[in-house]
Amino acid sequence: FIINQAEDSSGYTWYRLLTTYRVGWVRGDLLTQTSKKGEGIFQFLKLSGTTHINPVEVNEKILKEQGILEGKAEAFIAGAEQYNINEFFLISLALHESGNGSSELATGVKVNGQTVYNMYGIGADDDDPINKGAQYAYDHGWTTPELAIIGGAEFVSNGYINNPNHQQDTIYKMRWNPANPGVHQYATDIGWASK
Repeated sequence: FIINQAEDSSGYTWYRLLTTYRVGWVRGDLLTQTSKKGEGIFQFLKLSGTTHINPVEVNEKILKEQGILEGKAEAFIAGAEQYNINEFFLISLALHESGNGSSELATGVKVNGQTVYNMYGIGADDDDPINKGAQYAYDHGWTTPELAIIGGAEFVSNGYINNPNHQQDTIYKMRWNPANPGVHQYATDIGWASK
């Protein structure tokens, strides 16, 4: 964010910038401006607590045409309220991890003759994501999309956001775990927190 600007004696315009990490001055001809203001700031949003969103509005404006997630605002709200998590985070996580409600895990995989769902990619290890993610869903009884949404909320809350030992209550902390780097990270994708 540009918070100030000045011109020096040589005619250069200098901008005082506020970034995610610091405040500083940059000469204007060395600066490339984008239209994306605040990109990445939500990775530092505290995720515990609910926002009391309107389910009708969420279904119409966010989940419309989002595959199997369409019309599921009530399940996200129930999971958020039950496990003290931000509803928008849960929705964003499910949209990201399920390819906007269209991934194989999200739309259902048969395990032992039972169709199971996994909206957040939980247990979907990189070496065999479909089978391992489906087995995790089967082991936890996620036999409907709603059970998968609420069950995933429990996993994220108990394991990360509201876990008294890890206290990973931001997306950044879930990915990088600055208190113990390299240990207990939600995702392997290095760009996950900013995505």
